[in-house]
Amino acid sequence: MGTKTISITDEVYNQLKKLKGENESFSQLIKRLIEVKFNFKNYFGSWKITDEEYNLIWNNLVNRKGRRWNKFDKGI
Repeated sequence: MGTKTISITDEVYNQLKKLKGENESFSQLIKRLIEVKFNFKNYFGSWKITDEEYNLIWNNLVNRKGRRWNKFDKGI
């Protein structure tokens, strides 16, 4: 296994140092922080969205500057 040198600011270093376990290397810490253990399938369908909520979200999306969206059926 090879190694790489990266540059980080003192602020980031100090934040990482606070998060690092006593017997944990910075490599282990960074690996732990970037591992994604979030399973989206557990959350699909958990929000029972109302028509009012849907319209508010949709209108905020389609009215963003520089975006073009085609409205489609919400499938609810």
